Amino acid sequence: MTDVHYVISVLRRHVDGSKGTVDISDAVAHLSNPAEDLSQVLEEPTAMDWHHTALEGLRLLALRDGLTRASGQLVLDATRDIALQFGIDEYYKSLEALAFSPDTAPLLAVFASQQLGNPTLRDARWLAFFAIAALLQRQPEAIPSELAEQLEAASLDEQNQTRQQEMMEIAEQCRSGAGQL
Repeated sequence: MTDVHYVISVLRRHVDGSKGTVDISDAVAHLSNPAEDLSQVLEEPTAMDWHHTALEGLRLLALRDGLTRASGQLVLDATRDIALQFGIDEYYKSLEALAFSPDTAPLLAVFASQQLGNPTLRDARWLAFFAIAALLQRQPEAIPSELAEQLEAASLDEQNQTRQQEMMEIAEQCRSGAGQL
């Protein structure tokens, strides 16, 4: 297990001074076990300044190599916290990345189901819709049949007519087994 401070030093070495951003792809290439190392940073409460960067790194790994289910769950958990700071778009980035792997795709189905029953999160229905649409494109076999019914029922509560229609279309695609949008 790599020391968290060492991982942060690797991330620091890849900061572009003119832009203030981390070249996460290059930084990840210099870590011996990137998924584990970045997960440690996310789980370290004293490294909060690096949580967003670590999350970006895990998203990159999810897109490129896939992640374990445990790492995928950590991405979702960290996204909740990061989205409070940086906005709801952080969810879209994480959901898209996790949809690429058959190991993490089932997490999106669970996430979507939870969001369809969550009136407290702004745009929860839309996040659920996005997660299901991403699964339809990448891992349609990860969508349980009851999720289509849940989405259709939730769409009836949607006030925006365009969104409501899109949700109903995705629910129909889930039911028909069509894995293409």
